[in-house]
Amino acid sequence: MVSVAKKHLKLRRGSFELESEVGYPGAPKDNKTEGGKTIRRLLQAYDRHPIFSSWSCSGLIKEVLGSLFFSKKIILSRSHHNCVMTKNPHFSSRTGWHRDIRYWSYNHANLISVWLALGVETEENGCLMVVPGSHSINFDQRLFDGAGFFKENEEDCKLVLKNAKSVPLSPGDVLIFHCNLLHSAGKNSTLKTKYSLVFTYYHPENRPVAGTRSAKIKPVEIEC
Repeated sequence: MVSVAKKHLKLRRGSFELESEVGYPGAPKDNKTEGGKTIRRLLQAYDRHPIFSSWSCSGLIKEVLGSLFFSKKIILSRSHHNCVMTKNPHFSSRTGWHRDIRYWSYNHANLISVWLALGVETEENGCLMVVPGSHSINFDQRLFDGAGFFKENEEDCKLVLKNAKSVPLSPGDVLIFHCNLLHSAGKNSTLKTKYSLVFTYYHPENRPVAGTRSAKIKPVEIEC
């Protein structure tokens, strides 16, 4: 998987998102700024190469998610995540605290993401930070800014973030988390690019809202 990702990065193959397009703290302002053309995400991983799509529908993934959704079928979104996250050591930006559901549109806010570490992930190279149990907290929306980021300097937010924990991972480790989980990630301060594969799934009875980005690309139905 890493070999494929490196090749596609070098060739700038397929659709991708640049560091300058994410709007995160420390990101280049535009693609003309130094580091602005650095790729942050290789998009459409499912259709990018069979090595990614086969893993996304593999036996253990189906077994775990089928049990979590209490369903014999699960749906893989091709509109959200569905990417190889790449964090470059020279021009990586910090991701602020947020919930993924902030920019997803479904009938029910009940989706699960599966994050596969393709290498070592530590605080030093920008591993995920999470607030355990935050997916079940009914936060007041005033605690989030217009872009859906948690206002971490607010006193109420500081109290919540006291419970934050880093999630270091080894190659092949998988982190499974709910779309309402509060999470963030730091910059990569090492000399080596970090690679992660991320897919998001939901129950067949959950539906993307028509006319939104969530409904733009046909999802994949998987038999468990």
